[in-house]
Amino acid sequence: MKKLLIVPIMALGMLFSTNANAQVDDSKKAVSEQTAQQDYKQIDKAQLPTAVTAAVEKDFNGSSIAEAYIAKDKTYKLVLTNDTGEKGLVFVDANGKWIKPSK
Repeated sequence: MKKLLIVPIMALGMLFSTNANAQVDDSKKAVSEQTAQQDYKQIDKAQLPTAVTAAVEKDFNGSSIAEAYIAKDKTYKLVLTNDTGEKGLVFVDANGKWIKPSK
């Protein structure tokens, strides 16, 4: 009889742990969506802080900034292109720290 009770208890435990993980992932997604949905205004690449351009040079060697945008909270949205012409979108703060989107 004891063995029969173990299975439902373990199933309930797994159900609650899965639900808790889903809630954490949703909060990360909300932060990422908030960053992506902010109003960004296009700026000239020359207006970017030195820390931002240095971070691109360091972490995306071989890529260049094709377009730059700024939000009211001083976060930047950058469109990068690499040597093959592929484009990518990244977000960075004024100190050159990457804002990572959730998966």
